[in-house]
Amino acid sequence: FCPVEFKYEFESFYKNTLAAIKHFKENPTVEDEHGRDDYLFLSIIPWISFTGFTHAMNYTDPDSVPRITWGKYFKQDGKIFMPLSVQAHHALVDGRHTGLYFENFEKLATQLTKT
Repeated sequence: FCPVEFKYEFESFYKNTLAAIKHFKENPTVEDEHGRDDYLFLSIIPWISFTGFTHAMNYTDPDSVPRITWGKYFKQDGKIFMPLSVQAHHALVDGRHTGLYFENFEKLATQLTKT
């Protein structure tokens, strides 16, 4: 578990990610940065496929951070599938926004398979 600041330039993002992983391996915690809600939780579980995923939540503090998880891809009927779960507070994220996210994710994933 470690926060990583997003950077559009991949090399900068990757460098920050490696530094954050190193830091949090040496100083492990499961605490969020208190008072921040300008980020999302992203989990990748490449060992399993799933049909649904629910993240742990802290119900003692207000919590509206979106949670996105994807898992192990698999082939079926000549197509490639990958489980993707989005958990978000409905008061902040409308179904339309979630649908657009899924459409865009699928479009980007399709482009990756063509390269």
